[in-house]
Amino acid sequence: DELDELDDRLRLALADWSDGHAPALTPARAREVGELAELLASTLPLSLPEQDPPAALRARLLRSATAPGDRFAPFAERLAALIDRGVAHASALLEQIARDVAGTWEVAAALGPGIELIHLEGGPAVAGADVGFVRVPEGVRFPYHEHLGPERVLVLQGQLRDSDGQVYGPGDTPDMDAGSSHEFTALAGAPLIYAVVVHGVVFPGIPDALG
Repeated sequence: DELDELDDRLRLALADWSDGHAPALTPARAREVGELAELLASTLPLSLPEQDPPAALRARLLRSATAPGDRFAPFAERLAALIDRGVAHASALLEQIARDVAGTWEVAAALGPGIELIHLEGGPAVAGADVGFVRVPEGVRFPYHEHLGPERVLVLQGQLRDSDGQVYGPGDTPDMDAGSSHEFTALAGAPLIYAVVVHGVVFPGIPDALG
């Protein structure tokens, strides 16, 4: 919802400033920051004496109190190295997917039922690569694909069985070399979530698979 979107935009902006990746504060950027501040002020009432908070605010506070927002925190440094961004930025991204904010994931129906993606902006070391998170429901097969360049992966949640029979789980890095190909299946237990940096990939028979 609007509150979650604002919260995540501000978290990532603050993380960028902390990591030194924030853009220069040009007049246009200053206006954008001002507009965000005004929108936040109009969305979150400063005081509501003798009144219950709005339903959207109550729901967000409940999620914040109960969601395990730090469950991916141990992967922050490894994710930062993978996507060539600062640790604070990586931590904010991991918290965002841990809280599972509505609208964060993009449906990738061409790849398979329930498969979802988040496209990310990596640093200079991964320029030109597709960078992001992938979520695959339990029991769903991720389709056969061919790697034109290297693929680097960090499994965050769940397990996958690769087409060579190997099983990988949280913390594993089932990387693939240029010229390799495979498919895999998400195993039962929890939806598979992994971070990926891939330098060129083709899904035969599935045009525009990555959107």
